[in-house]
Amino acid sequence: MNKKTYGLKGLGEVFRFTLVQTFKNKAYLSSLILMLVMSILSGPYMYFAGSVGEKAGEKIGSVSAEDLKMTDVYVNNTSGVKVAVEDLVSVDSIFENVKFHENEAKNEADLLAGEVILDVATTAEGYQIDAIIGNESEINESELDLLLSDYKYAFDYNRKTAVGLDEEIISMVYSSVDSRVDTEKEYNESQNYSAVYNARSGIEMAYCFILMLVITLSASFIAMSVVEERASKLAETLLMSVDPVALLMGKILAMMCYTLLMIVGMVTGFLISNAFTSTFIIKGKQGAAAKMASALNLDTIFAVLSPLNIVILVSFILLAYLACSVLTGILASSCSRQEEVGGTISGTTTITMIGYFVGIFSMQIDKEIVHIVSALVPVVGCFTSPVNYIVGNINLGIFLLSLLIQLVTVVFMMWLCGKVYKKVLVHEGKSLKLFDLFGLMKK
Repeated sequence: MNKKTYGLKGLGEVFRFTLVQTFKNKAYLSSLILMLVMSILSGPYMYFAGSVGEKAGEKIGSVSAEDLKMTDVYVNNTSGVKVAVEDLVSVDSIFENVKFHENEAKNEADLLAGEVILDVATTAEGYQIDAIIGNESEINESELDLLLSDYKYAFDYNRKTAVGLDEEIISMVYSSVDSRVDTEKEYNESQNYSAVYNARSGIEMAYCFILMLVITLSASFIAMSVVEERASKLAETLLMSVDPVALLMGKILAMMCYTLLMIVGMVTGFLISNAFTSTFIIKGKQGAAAKMASALNLDTIFAVLSPLNIVILVSFILLAYLACSVLTGILASSCSRQEEVGGTISGTTTITMIGYFVGIFSMQIDKEIVHIVSALVPVVGCFTSPVNYIVGNINLGIFLLSLLIQLVTVVFMMWLCGKVYKKVLVHEGKSLKLFDLFGLMKK
């Protein structure tokens, strides 16, 4: 193998140079600071935005005695089930100042702004309760919904008690009886199934999202960095003293550090923001981070994850990142303008999104063949095989084969880099796509 083409001479120098230049670049530095500031402000923002939404929802859906527009209710009950005013008021005291007129005729056309007719009748299917208001009525929908709901509750209660039944007897009559035969192992597994299933889903969703975020975020940064150096002819100068693979890998590792620093900064800022909000704003109540942890069942997830499992997940993240980043760097090297970056990294984005969706949906399909096939596809397997192995969907042999395939994919991408990188840098014309690289290999 040609050392000059495939070696890593100059990797450290390229890494340090790219990292320093990244933090000197005002655009990259501004992006990092902006994301940090946004994460720090996220706690108070989510709290106040949520509070406004909750208050608005309460205001829209709630009914108070002071705001009640309903003044009179004309009850036309021909069902034979008696519902006294006291029965309705005992359900909800909000109606204690409303006048109820039992079986007093009232024409719909004569209804005033605060009046409503409640028509209760027997039908072929059972009973029907209708509320009728006038065309100029000031009674809002929330009041009518509350009236119908409370009257229906009182009506059902009286209907049952009229035949000598109480709530306990009704509950016993309509309750179902289920039976099954379990071994001790099956019984214990069934008790923990829900928690374990939620943990598996949580691990898969979190893992796939983090992997997608790292790849897509880094891809854009790597592409822009490569294009900037190509436009300034710096890459061609560096290739005189640095191996092609070392040049691209140095840039990839530098941008990976920048991306990880951004993600760590965002997480740290979010935790600081949540701690500040819990301590000084909501004073001990459950903050956004606690609610999110509860919703994602993080306690159960961390109980499932051992240190070895975490190492496995991180290793596959690095493998997928390296494979996609090398491909992004090679394709971006053919761009001469920043405007071409979006179209160039579309191949990387497509592969990443396929892996993401396959990873999410394969966990929902309880078919061994689906788990095996998805684990053995290059790059896509990085999204599926580690979690499937951790939760027991694939055995150790399939997992190791998947790991080997992902390693071979990374080595192949680095070999491809050494084969075509110089040719791509001097390429003129439209930016290259994924399959164009194989054409360059033959030249």
